[in-house]
Amino acid sequence: MKIIMILLAFLGLLILYIGISTYVQGINNPNHIGIIPGMLFGGAFIVLGGIVLAFDLILLIIFLIRKRRKTKLA
Repeated sequence: MKIIMILLAFLGLLILYIGISTYVQGINNPNHIGIIPGMLFGGAFIVLGGIVLAFDLILLIIFLIRKRRKTKLA
C-alpha cells in the first residue's frame, strides 16, 4: 500500500509539473493561435494532477486510520 501511495504521489506531482510548465509556455507563446490551446491543456493537466494528489491524500488518511485501529486492538 505504501508503494502505491508513493507512486501516486510522484505521478500526481509529475502531471502537475507538466501542467504548470505547459500553461507557462502557452502564455509565452508568440503565436496568438497557440495561446488558448496551451493554456487550456495546461489548466487541464493542473486539475488532473490536483485530483491525483487529492486521491492520494485520501488513501493516506484511510491507511493511517486503519493502521491506528490495528495498533489499538493489539
